[in-house]
Amino acid sequence: MADYQIEGLFFSSHARMKARMSKLFHNGYVARLDRAQRAQLPYMAYCLDKRGAEFVASLEGVPLKTLGWRKPWDGWDIVRHDVELNDLRIAAMRALAQLPSTRLVNWMNSRHFNKYADPVQYRDRKGRERTRRIQPDGYFHVINTGTLGERHSRFFIERDRRTEDNPRFFVEKVLPGLAYLRSGAYAARFGAFSARWLVVTTGERRLANMKAHTEHQAAKMDMNARAFYFTTFDKAVHSDAFFTAPIWVQAGNEKPTPLFR
Repeated sequence: MADYQIEGLFFSSHARMKARMSKLFHNGYVARLDRAQRAQLPYMAYCLDKRGAEFVASLEGVPLKTLGWRKPWDGWDIVRHDVELNDLRIAAMRALAQLPSTRLVNWMNSRHFNKYADPVQYRDRKGRERTRRIQPDGYFHVINTGTLGERHSRFFIERDRRTEDNPRFFVEKVLPGLAYLRSGAYAARFGAFSARWLVVTTGERRLANMKAHTEHQAAKMDMNARAFYFTTFDKAVHSDAFFTAPIWVQAGNEKPTPLFR
């Protein structure tokens, strides 16, 4: 996690956060970026060191290996990506806190899917059969309780950090993503037959190109891609209404829409 995330969640000041994290670092509970790593990022980042991971495992009553813990900075190349996924989760949880009739059921991060990925078969644009492992950046399930009973909403998250057009997005993400929702594997794992894919990208131009490409390719294959919703990272993390603000653009529709009405 980044220092600003830890401060925002657990501390009333930067000084208090820094003092506590320093103690945890010097006692072997957390690791932090070294000077060379810190120079590459606009924030300090921390992760569990072995002693901290063992403590968490003891609280959960499980062996350390079941946590999926890895040595500090083994995944250095994806630290920025992971921090941004934290930002998205924090934004979603902050928004849920403002919806008293809505509660989180569960949240699964990318490591879960990297370890337990479902394979799905689908056909590409040339009709060739392909197989791809479904490894989204996250999944969460929320329940809204209203006058008509409970409404379940399930979402997969894809954080797209590219700035240039990626014509393979449709083949690598949209086609297998849609096939997965129709598959028995998804129904068996999550007990549902529908979900929405939330694609959070870098900017408006990239969003427009991804959406247009998705719609164009889906039309050529006579396919419905309306399970895909797009927004920008800035809108997703800076909105206090992740679910209720019209910051999402659905494939097949032009008007921005909220996830919950």
